[in-house]
Amino acid sequence: MIMASLIRLSISLRNKLYHHTHKKQNNAYIRWVIKAKPKRDPRHVPIEEKIKYMQELAEEQRKAMEEQEALAMQQTLGVDEQQWKIIAPKLKSVKHYREQAFIGTKPPFQSSFSSFGTGPGGPQGGGGFAGGGASFQFQAGGSMSGMGGGSMTPMGDPDRPLTDGERIIEELQWLLHDLEPNPTDVRQKMNELRKAREKAFQQWVRAQEDLRKVLNLRQEATLMMMGLLN
Repeated sequence: MIMASLIRLSISLRNKLYHHTHKKQNNAYIRWVIKAKPKRDPRHVPIEEKIKYMQELAEEQRKAMEEQEALAMQQTLGVDEQQWKIIAPKLKSVKHYREQAFIGTKPPFQSSFSSFGTGPGGPQGGGGFAGGGASFQFQAGGSMSGMGGGSMTPMGDPDRPLTDGERIIEELQWLLHDLEPNPTDVRQKMNELRKAREKAFQQWVRAQEDLRKVLNLRQEATLMMMGLLN
């Protein structure tokens, strides 16, 4: 009975997210069309305007996903707005350092509302958590645009600078484009990545201690099952 209720609530939230995201898309498109000159042939719209529209749309979608993730997490933890203002920034730090502590790990695993990282696991690994209005799955660290190459994209806010771990992953990826890379360079980047992960892990431990101070036992156990707390 409880699981069925959780599943129905999860589906309801995903439906709300779908309609909210498409409303955002329509609003962005309408604003873009209004700015365009009357009777302009869409095929002749400058590429710069098209790019600007896509960037605006992507940003609105990102914000909508973050809002939905926050709502789902707030409901999962069973906290009111005042409590959430205290927990949210501490939880954000925990998620950030958890991502960096497992930066570059596979397989990728992400939330049904957003891509906050929580380390190894996934549909193939049997991880994830459902409860309180959301089904959470996990992904660690930033994302590359394919194993064949590309730039690392920061998790969460795409405008922020890369962390040390994300930068090292990107540099190592480029080294591995060569089928016979310089062994010294590769080992150096591997050692740098180990150190970056170890540093982030210690920061994650401290962030967990800070977060636990404002959680009750149920909330702590919930976040532990999500992989955010040890």
